[in-house]
Amino acid sequence: MRLLILLLTVFTINLQASTQSHPFKIYIITWIGNTDSTKGFQDYLKFKDIPTEIILRAGDTKIDRIKEFKKEIRQLKPDLIYIEGTPSGLELYGPHDNIDPANHITDIPIISVLPPTPIASKMIKDWGPTGRNLCGVSHMLPIKAQVQAMKDYMDFKKIGTLFTQNESNSISAVSDLEQIGIKEGFSVIKTEIPINPETKKAIPDEIPKILKSLETKGVDLIYIPADTTLSTNTKILEQGINEINIASFVPIELLFIKTKALMGLVSKWYSVGEYAGYKAEQILVHKKSASEMKFDRLANHSFSIRKTTFNKIENYPPMNLLKYADIVN
Repeated sequence: MRLLILLLTVFTINLQASTQSHPFKIYIITWIGNTDSTKGFQDYLKFKDIPTEIILRAGDTKIDRIKEFKKEIRQLKPDLIYIEGTPSGLELYGPHDNIDPANHITDIPIISVLPPTPIASKMIKDWGPTGRNLCGVSHMLPIKAQVQAMKDYMDFKKIGTLFTQNESNSISAVSDLEQIGIKEGFSVIKTEIPINPETKKAIPDEIPKILKSLETKGVDLIYIPADTTLSTNTKILEQGINEINIASFVPIELLFIKTKALMGLVSKWYSVGEYAGYKAEQILVHKKSASEMKFDRLANHSFSIRKTTFNKIENYPPMNLLKYADIVN
């Protein structure tokens, strides 16, 4: 009986998709280039045989592009918008406490993915349904869970961190880290990445110097937050990590994959995209309202540890971690 119900459900879903008179028009906006999340999203829709017309636009970390995309969206009137990142999302649909229908997209369902700290960034008020044309998926676990992962690996009394001074995600993360440190007995040494006075943008070439300076200040561990400057300059960040001999922790998959960070508590971006695809299916095929759907975190995550790095810095993981951690080279 259960098998029959399952087969009928699958048949109904496929029938709804196949009888769609035209492909669903989906407007995709990336922020730091095509990601595994973008791929996972599109693969899910293909796997479910949901007919789509994809309009792909690259933000390339430029807010002016998002402003232009808003004009195009109003002309094209897509059935759904998928957007990655925090600055791009805020420009597209606005903070929850300051929505302007004349400036923000308020009449088309939006799935917002890969914002590390959507509440602190005022993208959403809480993790429940948003009550507006928005739902989404965050890829970063709470700071408290990240701190526990670091403690599972090693003891520490002083954490060093670097961030961009106008980046809401990393500012929030570092602030939360400080508050936890006060309660749990460790200090946080904060360093802002210098800003070019002419361009008003962070100077990525300073990253290796900052990491070296944190090492000389005697920190036990360096926390590398989700930060646009760091995420878009991973080669420079990797160089800096290679030049120090202390532990490093990252909270997102991109930073772990593209640098030589020692460890990270991360969610797979491809899985984030698949989950966003499921939300798109609910909206497009099952006609659910984005306003009634949650903006939530991906439940699945892994504690990843890099073997080549712990061998290099001679800081080896405890044996009990090897039972469940993802050890990579």
